[in-house]
Amino acid sequence: MAGAPATTPATPAPQSPGGAGGGRGRGAQTPEQQAAARAAAEQLTAWRTALAIDKFRTVRKLFDDAGVTIYAYRLTLRADMPDAEYDYTFNAAKALGATQVTMELPADRALSQRIGDFAAKHRINVGYHLHTTATITAWDEAMAQSPRNGLQLDIGHYVAGTGISPVPLIEKHHARIFSMHLKDRKRAGHDSSENMPWGQGDTPIADVLRLLKKNRWAIPVGIEFEYPVPDGSTWSAEIAKCVEYGRAALVG
Repeated sequence: MAGAPATTPATPAPQSPGGAGGGRGRGAQTPEQQAAARAAAEQLTAWRTALAIDKFRTVRKLFDDAGVTIYAYRLTLRADMPDAEYDYTFNAAKALGATQVTMELPADRALSQRIGDFAAKHRINVGYHLHTTATITAWDEAMAQSPRNGLQLDIGHYVAGTGISPVPLIEKHHARIFSMHLKDRKRAGHDSSENMPWGQGDTPIADVLRLLKKNRWAIPVGIEFEYPVPDGSTWSAEIAKCVEYGRAALVG
């Protein structure tokens, strides 16, 4: 919507040091692909640092007019980005009305320190996401670096990776959990095929929602729809089932 230059899928921009927490890695790039990725990243940096932030206010109005509130802006900050691109990220989030920027938790602690410092400067939170590498202590170092560093907790990934309920983690870190992904997964293994229709996996979605309601913890939660659409159903119908599942948990 803001008019960012297109990048070629075959030559993606470089990933942050250490990669994303628990995602599948890419194969090694050829020198030509690496050069193309660097050029694409440089082009994107030039566009971002020259863009008038008013463009994002225009985008926000489109969502406001549709009755949609933007609470998070996702952009992965890397060590090789200039300070101006960091400022762009947080200014864009504020212009959109977001209270947080989200990204994968970097393995490089110097990077999470830098991100946390910019988050404090702009008074915007950062919710770090993890996949099946998440544990109850996985975010501790990043949270100690800045009061603006916190969690974007995916309760399905947490169950799949740890085999335990995320409720103790939420009770411990609720003040630093800035947003959550809701999905239902089985405990064992890590393939996307283990994403289940809500109520058929091992993730205590209802318990989590009731915990938030009971304690009045105003943590934004979102349906991350990743299970295969069953035969005879539709994406929209399944989303409606997830919404009804959550509603029933909260009124039950």
